[in-house]
Amino acid sequence: MSLTFTNSYNDYIIEPLKELLRNEFKGMSIGTDDHSGRQSFKLGLLPHVLEDYRSGGERRQYSIEIEYNYIKGGAFKYNVSRQLSMIAERVNRVIYNYRNFKIRKEWIDEDGKWGSTTTVWASDVTTYCWHSARIEEVDFEQDDNSENNRTVKMLFQCFREEVI
Repeated sequence: MSLTFTNSYNDYIIEPLKELLRNEFKGMSIGTDDHSGRQSFKLGLLPHVLEDYRSGGERRQYSIEIEYNYIKGGAFKYNVSRQLSMIAERVNRVIYNYRNFKIRKEWIDEDGKWGSTTTVWASDVTTYCWHSARIEEVDFEQDDNSENNRTVKMLFQCFREEVI
């Protein structure tokens, strides 16, 4: 007998987070594999932790590294630092605004999809994704091999309750 399960990490954490970032940073590449172009986001899976078993369910903390990469020609100056900090603050504000997140039924199209995701949700209900989301840490880095490549790494964390 095969198990029935939901890919919570992908369907209720990664895909909604990608859509929120796509909506805020229109036209910028946002993926899970590699960076592309001069500016892009990459979401990296980090461990998730079982916080508590519930009667008939569980509560987990999910963590994702949101990495913003910026490649600029020429020497870096003050404006680049300003650009990087602005991006970090915008991501922080998006997460704060959606710290308790549900996909509303009116966002879902006739195929059961929201935005450009491949995940299918029930179109007649509001779908709970996460709560208590936050950007826990922000780190600014310069590529050792290229002085024109800068990265901002942000640690996204949230909780998800699931009935099993």
